[in-house]
Parts: sequence; C-alpha cells; structure tokens
Amino acid sequence: MFAGARDIQDWLSASARLISRSIPGDRLEAATQQVMVNGGPTAKKNPKLGNRILKELMTAVIWTTPLGLPVVQPYRKAAKKQIMTALQTVYVTDPHQPTEVSTIKQSAAFPPNFVHSLDATHMYLTALQCKVS
Repeated sequence: MFAGARDIQDWLSASARLISRSIPGDRLEAATQQVMVNGGPTAKKNPKLGNRILKELMTAVIWTTPLGLPVVQPYRKAAKKQIMTALQTVYVTDPHQPTEVSTIKQSAAFPPNFVHSLDATHMYLTALQCKVS
C-alpha cells in the first residue's frame, strides 16, 4: 500500500550504509598514503593494512533539520576490554575512545531518526504558529 514510503526508507538505509563505510575527508589523504606507502596495490592482501582502513571508517550519519539543528547518530562499535577478577569477568568500554561506526546500527536507525527529526520540526513550528495566533 505504501510502496513510495518503503522506497524512501530503503534509500535512506542505503545512504546511511554508504556514509558509514566512508572515510572522513580530513583523513582520506592520510589513510590513502598509509596504504600506498605500506603496500600499494597489494594492500588488500595485508590484513594489517585492511585493519588500518577499517579504523578510518569513522563517519557517522549527520544531517541538519530544517530548524538548523545538527543531528549526529552516535552508533559505534564498542571497544571492550576484558578484566578478570577473582569473582567474575567484567567488560569495560571507554566511551571517549574513538572507534569505528556500526554500519548496521547506522543503517537501521537512520530512516526513523530522520523522520522523527522532521516530525519534531513540524511540531515545533506548529506550536510556534499556535502561540502567534
């Protein structure tokens, strides 16, 4: 029934997937040079270089609402460290440590988050108009 809405949702998900798999512009040249220096065309065969490129995938999905409010999705893969004690094993994460984004979470969350941001903008503008009237 709502084929157009589904097409938009699929497009937003695909866009989020591409964005979260990209390297930020300010680090693109450095990441490319790192690969060229350490292996050139054979970089794909070197797992260490592949990991280096994966660590550069830090681009979260970001957009600006019609009100000018910037929105950043905070979904990242947690870097857990295991600490073993005499009683139990505890996993600790550092929220301030930069980690790569979670492509799956970015892709799944972008369509509803984007629509909610538009709904909130509409509600705010409606409330302002009601106050003026």
